[in-house]
Amino acid sequence: MSKRIILIGLLIYLLCHNKNVFAQCSTTINAFPYHEDFEAGQGNWTTGGTNSDWTFGTPNKSIITNAASGSNCWITGTLTGNFYNFGENAWLMSPCFDFTSLTNPQISFNIFWETERRYDGATFQYSINGGTTWQNLGNSNSNNNCLGANWFNYSPITSLGIDGWSGTKLPTSGSCQGSGGSNNWVSAKHILTALAGQSNVRFRFVFGAGTTCNSFNGVAVDDITIAEAPSNTADFIFTCSSNNTVSFTNTSSICGANFIWNFDDLTSSSNSSNAENPTHIFSAPGTYNVSLSVTFPGNIIVTKNKTVTVLNVTTSIVQALYCFGNTNGSVQATVVGGSGTYNYAWNTSPIQTTNVINNLQAGNYTVTVSAANACTTSSTISLAEPTPLIGTIHTQNNLCNQQNGSAEIIVSGGSYPYTYLWGNNATTSIIQNLAANSYLVTVKDDNDCLLNMTAIVKDSTNNIIMSLGNDTSFCPGNQLVLNPGNFAAYLWQNNSTNATYTATTSGNYFVKVTDQDGCTKSDTIKITVDCSDVFFPTAFTPNNDGLNDTFGPIGNIAAITNFSMNVYGRWGQLIFSTNNPFIKWNGKQNGIDTEMGMYVWIATYSINNNPAVTKKGTVLIIR
Repeated sequence: MSKRIILIGLLIYLLCHNKNVFAQCSTTINAFPYHEDFEAGQGNWTTGGTNSDWTFGTPNKSIITNAASGSNCWITGTLTGNFYNFGENAWLMSPCFDFTSLTNPQISFNIFWETERRYDGATFQYSINGGTTWQNLGNSNSNNNCLGANWFNYSPITSLGIDGWSGTKLPTSGSCQGSGGSNNWVSAKHILTALAGQSNVRFRFVFGAGTTCNSFNGVAVDDITIAEAPSNTADFIFTCSSNNTVSFTNTSSICGANFIWNFDDLTSSSNSSNAENPTHIFSAPGTYNVSLSVTFPGNIIVTKNKTVTVLNVTTSIVQALYCFGNTNGSVQATVVGGSGTYNYAWNTSPIQTTNVINNLQAGNYTVTVSAANACTTSSTISLAEPTPLIGTIHTQNNLCNQQNGSAEIIVSGGSYPYTYLWGNNATTSIIQNLAANSYLVTVKDDNDCLLNMTAIVKDSTNNIIMSLGNDTSFCPGNQLVLNPGNFAAYLWQNNSTNATYTATTSGNYFVKVTDQDGCTKSDTIKITVDCSDVFFPTAFTPNNDGLNDTFGPIGNIAAITNFSMNVYGRWGQLIFSTNNPFIKWNGKQNGIDTEMGMYVWIATYSINNNPAVTKKGTVLIIR
């Protein structure tokens, strides 16, 4: 420990008091910006000090594997070894500079440090007397007060006794301290305000190392630039919300310390602010000259003025929608607070860009208005439509064909009152004394919106469904119950008023029914009490003279059930087939007259549901 303390003291003495170890400047650089990337050579940068191993060239170490740009840079510990010298206190010194023409100089360079943390590292110094005396440039707080970036990261470095760059990407191993390395090339910069106007300026990187834990890559530098620092600028942006509220955001260059806002809103209770990012509620729409004054280090005050226009837009209906489903609506936007050209954007598809938009259907319409240096503002208006005209038709059928029907339309929606016009020129909501027919009605509301509907009045007589069935027969001793259905009243052929009638003898049976509306319907059935068989003729003459024109069963046909008959030609081909004893053969096949001659027939049937019989024979067609 005593050796290290003695070494540190010696290094501090050499750094601060060695006055005559540097050669005088042979040339002085006074043209800026100055940039040295060492690709053309060492650029008049020189090395010296105790146990110096500063080396120029292309590094190829375990961590520092290349220059920051191009091929060449300066590095400690040689180009390939992972070790720097014990007890090293060595420097890399710049040529001389004349800063007479610079007012706010700044230096920047790329640096890569990979050393034992805390004990080893590098610092950066300047001289204004050609290298006779040296001062550290900044300190480890430079990054926090806007003077530097990526500047010293450790305070102090043991081997140097002053602030600088120290650390490694490797972890701590035994007594060798780890972490804190740059891990890559980084861009460091620092302002040189104190050197503005100086005519004899020099810089140097100083590297210091202890006598243990030196197996690291070292420190490398590249791409050194000296130029005027970017000018301090004051600027701001703003965003707008509702109710004349504007939020301001400072976008000035960094390092601004104090902010003074003036909103040019003389009638406001708070026309100024010292906040960095204030919000102001303007007293009314209008155009305001807002200023921001920013104080930078060195008590430099920079002011930015911007025109801020606070707009207000209102929307109104030009053409309302008077009928449901109309698309002739129109709305307009009215802007106050600014002057000149406004940009309109409505939420239509496609976007409409005028202050008045037309041919609109019902809906919500939002307009966004913008202008140069103005707050964008929006307004929404609802274009409503009446409820649709809806009609319900009620009808009373025409009963018994007496022209006593009626129709009524019940209307809702639209705008009351309503007027009516029926197809028969009636003008009331109800029309009466109607025959069965269709009746068109047109309804007009107070906005002249139209509704067309049709009322259908039916004849209830057509709704009576009643039948006694087809004519039929049965064998003596049997009976048939005639049932026309459920009705209000019945009248049979014998004046019976019962709902049913039992037939036991041959004859024509008649019933007249009356429904609940008083409408009537009649039907007749012929009943034959007979079990006699039927016969089939042996010849017929299909010449359409009304006599003997067809072939089929003759006789008690009404008593036939389960009937089928087929007629065949001389070659056995089917000529005619039927399952209805009342449908007979007319001597044609597929609509074409057959030849005169003999044909075979076969018939199967039952008489009054008695056992089936089959008969067959021949029939002669005579033409």
